[in-house]
Amino acid sequence: MSEPQNNRKASELTRLKLLWKKWPDAERQKVLGWREEEIEPGKLVTNAVIRGRIKKYYQVDLVRDGQLSDFWGWSSAFMEEQAMQEFMASREQSLTDQHPELSRDQIRDSLIKEWYAWAKAKRDPELGLKVVGMDLKDREQTFEETKFKESLKTKLQAGLDAVAEAFKNNPEAMQFYMRARSMIEREMK
Repeated sequence: MSEPQNNRKASELTRLKLLWKKWPDAERQKVLGWREEEIEPGKLVTNAVIRGRIKKYYQVDLVRDGQLSDFWGWSSAFMEEQAMQEFMASREQSLTDQHPELSRDQIRDSLIKEWYAWAKAKRDPELGLKVVGMDLKDREQTFEETKFKESLKTKLQAGLDAVAEAFKNNPEAMQFYMRARSMIEREMK
């Protein structure tokens, strides 16, 4: 995600979110640390000071405390989702290693059941909704990858058919072509 559509300038809050997504964890922790910093014993840094630092170091001008509050809520949700994705990927790899006979869909279904059970045990319907959302994103990506591979396969087949047409009057070339096509078809399965 770069700039919003229609070439409109991104809001300052959106710009900060885009930067946040690109930053390494150390940079994120530095900014989060500003919230806990004391300017004197028992007195935390104000939002105005934090907004000033964000402007100074990142050239993002948040003009209202509400923008900063929105950002803190968004960053917390972003990091929570990222941690959840990392955990799910780790768990998926673990299941794949333990049960190599299972298909990706079977493993995904198993993970979803685990997460729903976890959400139910925590009495957290929002977690259940997040699991559904992440599953839909994953299924969409898998679908797009499958469509791309099928499209590539179709184009390759058309190209191979064109080569066969060109070689049809040359028995030696046709014999070489048939061996090559056989290898290609084996690799594409």
